[in-house]
Amino acid sequence: MLLLLMFIRTAIGILAAVLVWFLLVRFVPVLADLKPLVIPFVAGFFGGLACMSLTPAQGLSIAATCGVILCIVTGVPIGGSGMWNVWSLVLIPGYLSGASAWLAIARTIQNR
Repeated sequence: MLLLLMFIRTAIGILAAVLVWFLLVRFVPVLADLKPLVIPFVAGFFGGLACMSLTPAQGLSIAATCGVILCIVTGVPIGGSGMWNVWSLVLIPGYLSGASAWLAIARTIQNR
């Protein structure tokens, strides 16, 4: 049951990041120079927020797993160009910062 719950959280974290990524690319005007850096970080941040967990270690490990999975998927060269998308590496700190923000929010609420 715990593995199923972790799988569901991982899927939700990845889907949240993909949805935010799509919405940012589609609807939010971002400067062309900042786009490769901002979009993966913000998408990862919201994905990390979606990786909420009962324990901090579990939440951070799920967020790191999501970041690595999505980084590999989005970094793979597409269309025969042979160039890796190095900006996808920004997803990992985005996920970890999102999960850390979730933990900070949860601790603040718990301490009240």
